[in-house]
Amino acid sequence: MTKVNCNTFDVRGVKFHNKPEDLVYLEAKMPCKLLPEPTNEFDPNAIAILVGEHFLGYVPKELAKHFTPMMNAGLKLSAMIKSTLPAKLIVTCWLVWDKE
Repeated sequence: MTKVNCNTFDVRGVKFHNKPEDLVYLEAKMPCKLLPEPTNEFDPNAIAILVGEHFLGYVPKELAKHFTPMMNAGLKLSAMIKSTLPAKLIVTCWLVWDKE
């Protein structure tokens, strides 16, 4: 398996979608799920970020427009929490594929 670092970014909408007490369990290096939302009314390229089943927020719009075609082409994007600063949540995302 090969990993290539894609990007590190602030999760969008964390404060809008969560209360501070909803986020106290988050720690660096926790894995995140990236879930495309093609029916999102605001952005058809929206990609939700979840830890377990808990919704955290979204991949920034300017990155999601590049990540969505990759995911649609079958490439797997993996992500983990990089840091949980008081003012923001930072995630690192990378591509994963099997080396032939």
